Amino acid sequence: MLSIAIPTYRRPQYLAEALESVAREAANAGVAVEVVVQDNASGDSTEAVATGFPGLSVSYACNEDNLGPSENIVRACERCTGDYIFLLGDDDLLEPGSLARVNKLNNADPKPGTISGPVTHFVDEANSPTGVVSFQNVSGSDQVFEPGGPSVEHIFLRATMLSGLIFRRDLLDAEGARKHADSLYPQIYLAGVAGKQAGVAYTDAPIVSVRDNPFAEWSYSGDYMARGVFRILDDLTEGAEWGPGVKKRITKRRVRSTYNALYTSRQSSFGAYAKTVRGLWSVRQYRRSPYFWAMTAAFGILGVRGIGMLRRVVRMRASNRVG
Repeated sequence: MLSIAIPTYRRPQYLAEALESVAREAANAGVAVEVVVQDNASGDSTEAVATGFPGLSVSYACNEDNLGPSENIVRACERCTGDYIFLLGDDDLLEPGSLARVNKLNNADPKPGTISGPVTHFVDEANSPTGVVSFQNVSGSDQVFEPGGPSVEHIFLRATMLSGLIFRRDLLDAEGARKHADSLYPQIYLAGVAGKQAGVAYTDAPIVSVRDNPFAEWSYSGDYMARGVFRILDDLTEGAEWGPGVKKRITKRRVRSTYNALYTSRQSSFGAYAKTVRGLWSVRQYRRSPYFWAMTAAFGILGVRGIGMLRRVVRMRASNRVG
């Protein structure tokens, strides 16, 4: 049986849409599905939506107080009874055919520790797709990553997004995830631990559709949770022969991905930008990166418009070289 774990907080309308997508895909795939809804003390109609949804076996529980998103995710996982736990955000949807694709992989021999795949994006109005696909699989077929370094490296870079991460329940390390509650990303640890032990399978096509929702129940710290995320990386690679190489490559890619945070804050105001730079500077991995300092200097001097022009020039020169 597959467990769909949905941590939720004050999004009953979105939750109903998520449950509808689960019911549709479970029926289409012909798989047994348990739905676990963990309510973080919403105090609204969430319980009525979860327990009154037809055609699904929904196990609902509500925290007495809001425990924060990390603890709510872990509690949802602990209540699951299926062979695999499929994490789904309360405002996201299963992609058509997703459970059939996942079912094929979780019946493989040997069984992968973690299963995941690309995600599509949509905006709120009429589930309008944006055309954006994150974490694309460009191989054209399902991929399998060996336990250890290859799986940790792959899943660590994918697991910042909750929806569409699936891992074996027998490899759930809830207490280990709780040690990293300050990261806001316990799913990185949970998926990483399972993949490290038993490998990762990655689907060729998207398995979830993520709502680009501007409203969240949490907020990033000044360093965009970087310190907490790097502590997870230290934990997953500690003592492994492959650890130093994996840490180096992941750190390089995460520092480069800071472009979006710098761009967004610089677009907002110079004060917001300065706050972001100070927060990231406090993290050793950023402070030691020449690339980070080059980016901060470029944004500080040129601004968003100047950076945009520079990127267009670089793309044009690259296109001319190819031509």
